[in-house]
Amino acid sequence: MSSGSVTLPQTGGGITSINGDTTAAQLITGGTGISVSTTGGDTVISATGGGSVTSVSVVTANGFSGTVANPTTTPAITLTLGTNAVANSQLAQMPTLTLKGNNTGGTANAADLTVAQVNAILPVFTSTLNGLAPLSGGGTTNFLRADGTWAAPGGGTVTSVQVSGGTTGLTYSGGPITTSGTITMAGTLGIANGGTNATSFTANAINYYNGTSFVSIPNSNVSDASGYIFPDKIVFSLPGPRVVQNDNTNWYIWPFAGKITKAWIVAKTGPTGAAFICDIQYSTNNGSSFTSIWSVNPSNKIQIAASSVAGTTTSFDTSTFTAGTLFRIDIDQVGSTVAGSDVTVVFNTFTQNT
Repeated sequence: MSSGSVTLPQTGGGITSINGDTTAAQLITGGTGISVSTTGGDTVISATGGGSVTSVSVVTANGFSGTVANPTTTPAITLTLGTNAVANSQLAQMPTLTLKGNNTGGTANAADLTVAQVNAILPVFTSTLNGLAPLSGGGTTNFLRADGTWAAPGGGTVTSVQVSGGTTGLTYSGGPITTSGTITMAGTLGIANGGTNATSFTANAINYYNGTSFVSIPNSNVSDASGYIFPDKIVFSLPGPRVVQNDNTNWYIWPFAGKITKAWIVAKTGPTGAAFICDIQYSTNNGSSFTSIWSVNPSNKIQIAASSVAGTTTSFDTSTFTAGTLFRIDIDQVGSTVAGSDVTVVFNTFTQNT
């Protein structure tokens, strides 16, 4: 029924008040879609109304799409999971150190494969295929070949050794050696092979290659018996007319230990009436005092004879000097009629680069 009424006594139990009113019996009246009845003294209120689904639709999310067939009568919903729609975070978590794969040998669902399972399905490399290295079998000497196999290093025994000088100019004797022995080298190494093609050099001399062979500059030009080498010279210039005077020139300092071997003197205008005589003085105390290199035999001092323009000497009382020695020129005599002028004094030296 669409409506009805029931009278409940106040002492009936169950309902003691309606809308706060407990002073008299109350009336419950049914309406549209509601029925009221009693069963065994209980009051039963129930809905009697009904309805119909008029339309069904699908709201898609998380990669799903859907369609609805017969949405107003007997709906049928079809859901579809899109391509590349499932994120890694939506998959089940994987055990540590595993890879997704299929090692069953047939079509199957993906599984979480261990390192050992992955190794078992990967190929071993060959000369034409990349892949894993094969098991070595242990040991410390085998090596992996390009064809994918392990092999022991090759070995062998030398049965004979022979040596040839070829075009070097060297000769060898004692070969071939088949067990043990000594090979002896002799001869001279040719210039084309970096040698000198010489068996010896002149002592205390400079040996050089002249384009054909090695030759030696004579000892007298490059060294002396004391081992002084590096030829050098010291030059003093005395321009203009000269007068007897000590300390006539700027001082010269010798940067290396050395030895004087010969002295020369020349004048543009030679002296007449008497010789032009110079003294070479040296100092080993930074110029505090000077001493003649002819302190014992002053007659050997360098000079130009009267009516001449040049002179020379190889006699010295002191001829070797240490690095840092100072030199100067003193003029002892200039001539008696015409004084020598525009004079140059040169002495040849050998030095030691130490």
